[in-house]
Amino acid sequence: MKVFLDRVHQSEKDIQRATVDAIERTALFRALIINPGLKPFRGKWIVSQATAGVPDICVLAPGGRTIWFEVKTPIGRLNKAQVRTIEKIRKAGHPVYVVHFAREALGYLKAIADEWNLIDKVLDAMVAGVCKIKLKEAK
Repeated sequence: MKVFLDRVHQSEKDIQRATVDAIERTALFRALIINPGLKPFRGKWIVSQATAGVPDICVLAPGGRTIWFEVKTPIGRLNKAQVRTIEKIRKAGHPVYVVHFAREALGYLKAIADEWNLIDKVLDAMVAGVCKIKLKEAK
């Protein structure tokens, strides 16, 4: 499957899907789409939405941290509920970003990984895991 990181003419759903796919490929973070949009229900389409204003994507980071992304098309704007909710999440100490392309989300995640020293921690865990495997093999 080809992931379009910065294609201009995409719907919010396409941008969400590309963003989640790109985040999952990092192997450092896990992403959840919080607001899936329209869903079929008993032959009709209904809006399936989390609490009004909650950002579209929640990224689970090592150490129990979360990073939030609100996805908008290049011409999309935040509504009042989104602005209020984003302020609450930021006041609670969690980063929230408004992104228009998957590439933007990856840029923010790279900066966060550097700031939180996550890459070093993951590498340390990988080395520790390899050492444990080598010890088991040696026995």
